[in-house]
Order: sequence, then C-alpha cells, then structure tokens
Amino acid sequence: MDEQFQRKITDDLWKSGFGSELKALKAFNDRDGWTAVTASSFFDPVLSISRELDFAAHKHRFRQRNHQFLFNVTVSLIAEVKKSEQPWVVLRSSQWATPELLFLMNAIIRSTAAVPISDIQAAFAKGCVITTNKWFAHGVHEAFKKPNEHGRWFVAAAKTCRASIAATRRPLLEFQSDTWVVEYVQPVILLDGQLIAASLDQTDEILLQNIPYASVQFEERGPEAARAFIVDLVTVESLPSYIDQIERGFEHCFNLLADYRS
Repeated sequence: MDEQFQRKITDDLWKSGFGSELKALKAFNDRDGWTAVTASSFFDPVLSISRELDFAAHKHRFRQRNHQFLFNVTVSLIAEVKKSEQPWVVLRSSQWATPELLFLMNAIIRSTAAVPISDIQAAFAKGCVITTNKWFAHGVHEAFKKPNEHGRWFVAAAKTCRASIAATRRPLLEFQSDTWVVEYVQPVILLDGQLIAASLDQTDEILLQNIPYASVQFEERGPEAARAFIVDLVTVESLPSYIDQIERGFEHCFNLLADYRS
C-alpha cells in the first residue's frame, strides 16, 4: 500500500473516532471473560427506530456443580465513544458520606436469584465510580464549544441510556430451570480526550482537577415517563483502571451468590 495513501487513511480513522474505538477494544483484549464489539444495534423506544451503538462490552461467569448450573452473573457496558480535542468539564458535587446511594437508587440490575435485590445492588456498588470518588457530577460542560454548536455529551448520554433500557427488554440468559441469573447494565461514555472536574473552594474560587472518570446524574424523558440514570464518563486512557473497578463489583456479587448457594 502506498505510504502516503496509508497515512491519509490512518489520519481519517483517528479523525472519525474509529481509532478511539480501536483503543477501547484493545483495553479488553487481555481481560478474562470479557467480549467487546463495535457497531451493534438497538431499538430506540423514543424515536421508534433502530440505531447503531458505538461500543459494548460484556462479561459472563457462571458457577456449576455436578453438571448443574447454579448461577450466572453478567455485566454489560453500553457505551458511546467520543473523541474531543477540547476538554470536557464535569461539575463536581460536594463529598457524600454515603455516595453509593445514588447508584443503589438508579442502577440497572435484573435478577432471578433468591437473594434480596438490595444485597445484589450493594455488591455491585462496591465497584462503582461513585463509591470510589465519593462524589458525583451534576452535568458536563464541553469547553470552548460555540453557543450555536450542538452538545455531544447530551446526545451521547441519551443514546446510551436508551440502549441500556433496550438491553433490559431482551430475555435473560437461560440455563436450567433453577439457575439464578443476575444482570447489571451500565451506561458509559468513553472520552478520547481530557476530562476535568470543576468545583468551588471556600472563597468561591473555581478549582480544576484532571480526573480519569466520573459518574454523572442524567435524566432521560421518554413518551411514557422520566427515568434517572447514572452514566459513567470515562477517559479511554483510564479504561483499564475503570474495568478493574467494574470487576471488583462483579466479584463481590459473584461471591455473594456463591455464599447463598454453597
């Protein structure tokens, strides 16, 4: 292939954001139990059309004993990937003593297990971003965006939340009649760019801090009702450490079910 032509194709891939999706895929390559795909589709319940989703990653793990499937745990990350030359800034809340409450109220979790759903939610909460940060973000500002430009954050957040709800409308995985199945779906926006948290100090001066990820409160209004979500905004460079956190919650849930079925 001609070197100049190859360079043009490469530049176009990075400019289009496809290179960012390749970086996200790479983060899952060596992760045990994970599968990641790009360009999957979902049915948008608001627009009533099929739409393309940038990225999705899933982890499945089951416990088996004497040829009997005891339980299966699934985590699905439903993501849009955005490349930005300019920083995105989240408006940081004050620290909470019990930050996981927002996760517990809004997490998208389905379960057939004979385990209190609150215990399952609490297990996954041990690996959520809010628990680690001890704060959440009220909103996202795209720095230096012109007033007449459409915001990319809002469109991406609405899309990934709708895709997450669409994921919960498909049947849960089927094993045997008495197999417990737990599924946790997390809306995510992967940012190939700089992420900053903004807050005020005691003298009302704005403080800025580079951060790897944040959980953002987001409300999606559909034709029937409004629903609150927690959307994880994660830089592509920080994706490996974010996956570590998600796996921490996954392991807590898996061990919880194992204790019940021991």
